[in-house]
Amino acid sequence: MTGEILVVIILVVLVALVIGGLVSSSEKKGNHKLSNEEQEALNEKALATLTSYTSLNRLPIYQGTVPVMLKGDEYPIVCSEAEFAEERSIGNYSGMSFRVARGMYYRTGQSTVSTRVTVVDAGKLVLTTKRLVFVGSKRTSSTDLKKLVNAEMFSNAIRINKEGKVKAETYFTEAPVVYKVILELLHRFTFRKDGAEYLSAVSSIEEG
Repeated sequence: MTGEILVVIILVVLVALVIGGLVSSSEKKGNHKLSNEEQEALNEKALATLTSYTSLNRLPIYQGTVPVMLKGDEYPIVCSEAEFAEERSIGNYSGMSFRVARGMYYRTGQSTVSTRVTVVDAGKLVLTTKRLVFVGSKRTSSTDLKKLVNAEMFSNAIRINKEGKVKAETYFTEAPVVYKVILELLHRFTFRKDGAEYLSAVSSIEEG
């Protein structure tokens, strides 16, 4: 692995390390309810802390309890409070309605369909070396990272699309940049457990 690639991984590590410290401030208000300025400051703080670490080439293993039954060689990296939201279609009609017979009406005009992101549950969002898992009070969603089509980051959320599902899933959470960057690293590199607290990058996935 080249020195440049190591530096990229090094710069990512701290975001996951400091996620616990960021949770306390964002949980109190509800992540998606923060002002734009507050949310940007939260993300900038994570990135600023991230860039101060230049001597590590690992990802941390999350040391707290996670609400997920892990597989044999699966390790948690990030766990935080989150809200699960789905895209829902809303129909709108504009025009006039005329009664042409008892119980029968004729409508003129047109109908339109719009999409709205609606929060449906709150719980924990866990990113492991193999999956992105949401565990809420009403539902659970598990995404194998190999089936992840893309991940789009917003200031207060991360939205994913996965194989076999048309609608995107959106997770409002603190410092979504943590999930975005680490997801990209897990897509590009293979990590192996290195002691009790760390995962080390051992190879580029593209290189096998």
